[in-house]
Amino acid sequence: MLLEAATYTAKYRDGVGLVVKVATGCRSLDAAKRLLVDLETRADKVRSGSWTAAEDSVMVHQSTPIREHLDAYFSHLESKRGKGSKERVSPRHVANVKRCLNRIVADCRFKSLREMNRKAMERWVRQQTEQEDPPSARTINSHLVALTAFGNWCVEHNRLLVNPFTRPPKLDEKADRRRRRRALTEDELDRLLNVA
Repeated sequence: MLLEAATYTAKYRDGVGLVVKVATGCRSLDAAKRLLVDLETRADKVRSGSWTAAEDSVMVHQSTPIREHLDAYFSHLESKRGKGSKERVSPRHVANVKRCLNRIVADCRFKSLREMNRKAMERWVRQQTEQEDPPSARTINSHLVALTAFGNWCVEHNRLLVNPFTRPPKLDEKADRRRRRRALTEDELDRLLNVA
C-alpha cells in the first residue's frame, strides 16, 4: 500500500556510498530538488576528500533549531537518572542544567548551533557582572559549566566539530562569597544543644 506524503523525500547516495532517504520538509517539487542538489553536492565533497564524513554529519545539524538539540540533550540527561546507568544523575541536577541552559541560550539569542559562539557567551558574563544586583559568581559559573557540557555533548554526538565553550573564563567564587561561614555564638550553640 502506497501513501502520498504532504512533503517530498530525497533519495541520494551519500559521501561514503550509502543510499540515503531524507525527508525534505518541502511541499513544492522545485524546493525539494534544490535541497537534493545541496545534499548531492555535500556527498561529492566527501567523496572528493574536500570534507570528511564527520564534517558532513555536522552540516546536517547546523540549521536545525537549537530547541531540538536542547531537547535531545535533556533526554540524554534524563536517561542517566535510571538505576542501570553508570553515571547516575539526580533529578535536581537535571532541573538545574535545564534552567541554566534555557536561560543562557535565550539571553545569548542562539537560534541554531551555527550561532553558538564564545564572544556571545563572554558578553553574557560581562552583562551579568555589570548588573546593579549581579548574580553570584557561583551562579554564573554554573551556567558556564552547563553550556560547556552541552557543547561537549554536541561534539560527542557529531552535532559540532569543536566546542566553542571549552575552558570558559570562570569567576572567582571565593572572592564573591554570599554566605560567610562563621563560628556559632554562645547563644546559638546553647539553643542548638537544647533542641538536640
